Amino acid sequence: MRTRPVAALLPLVLGACSLAPAYKPPLTAAPPAFKEALDPMPAGWAQATPMDGMHRGDWWRAFNDPVLDDLEMKAAAASPTLAAALARYDQARATARSDAADLFPTAGVEGDIVRERSSATAPGVTAARTHPYTDRYVGGSLSYEIDLWGRIRNTVAASKAEANASSADLTSARLSLQTGVADAYARLRGLDAQTELLKRTVAAYERAYQLTDDRHSGGIASGLDINRARTTLSNARAQISAIANQRAAIEHELAALTGALASNFTVAPHVQPLDAPEVPTGMPSELLQRRPDIAAAERRMFAANRRIGVAKAAFFPKLTVGLSGGWESTSSDLFSAPNT
Repeated sequence: MRTRPVAALLPLVLGACSLAPAYKPPLTAAPPAFKEALDPMPAGWAQATPMDGMHRGDWWRAFNDPVLDDLEMKAAAASPTLAAALARYDQARATARSDAADLFPTAGVEGDIVRERSSATAPGVTAARTHPYTDRYVGGSLSYEIDLWGRIRNTVAASKAEANASSADLTSARLSLQTGVADAYARLRGLDAQTELLKRTVAAYERAYQLTDDRHSGGIASGLDINRARTTLSNARAQISAIANQRAAIEHELAALTGALASNFTVAPHVQPLDAPEVPTGMPSELLQRRPDIAAAERRMFAANRRIGVAKAAFFPKLTVGLSGGWESTSSDLFSAPNT
């Protein structure tokens, strides 16, 4: 009689086992000082802490440019890369929920109505069964796998880690898209400023050329002077044409990022200074801690560690307990005790 409680607790004790190795992220030893530094680094250094989950918000609004704001919104709504990353994240979350369902019992309900007749010469057949009759069945089942070796728990942990990695991938795709739009827009406005400067330069060179031509007509300037002035003016005009080609290429880039047709997409030229946001001292190190791609790599490393335990558990047997029951009868009074 004393062994019964022990036998009942044995599956629970075994259920706490896990064959996955202990997860230990690789550590990088930090030197007390850089090799090039003569003195040790000052106090105040601290170990890095992940901050990839921080909300980044609409960071490009720091430039105070409504045109850039509109381009960013269009890119977020039309980017197929961002939509694909979101779909992969939804898929990973659904997989994690599906794997987590294995932690709980599985219940099923079924029913069946069959119209049949048995052969009169079949063994054990009564006279009543030689005529057509209706067999009705309603039942259910309940099964549960006892997680002896941690297979289910390790699978769930790996799936959750993969979902977190997909979330970080989605964040990376969104940041990459936003950065690409902002970078292309800044280059576009830079070319607008260069074009405006070159137009003023061409106007000045035209006046200089006209003055040299007048001096040449009066016999003061030589033909070499007028050729030099003409060459300088032509070079300035050629630079305007080259910048126009570069600007058209950047407009096509913005069209691709925002999901628009390049033939119908135009950003009106405008010369304006972009208000660069203030970057406080020490921000680069914090930005490194907020990188979602690093967080995604770490989560996938953790998932791979958990899947080692899943693979090892395949060498051992599974223990599943089940229960099933129902009612079956050839009469309409199905739910009665004799039909159980």
